[in-house]
Amino acid sequence: MYSDCMTTLTDLRKRRAMTQAELAERVGVRPETISTWETGAYRPSAPNLRALALALGCDTETVWAAIEAGARIANEGTDGKSTPRGN
Repeated sequence: MYSDCMTTLTDLRKRRAMTQAELAERVGVRPETISTWETGAYRPSAPNLRALALALGCDTETVWAAIEAGARIANEGTDGKSTPRGN
């Protein structure tokens, strides 16, 4: 189940008062790509992970942990158990 201490990519972005479009511009991708990373549908490539870290002022490990936390939350079923994604 979601833990209050888990930080997601969305959390990191919002703490810096950025929209998906603003973050996408800084990283060099489309806003839709940011959305897929925030929902856990896809993971960024290594170069994009570095660009995200730079844009968010974090190290890559923090950004990767936030992406993984968001994916876990997105995959949670209503009973608190993980459900498979159809990707």
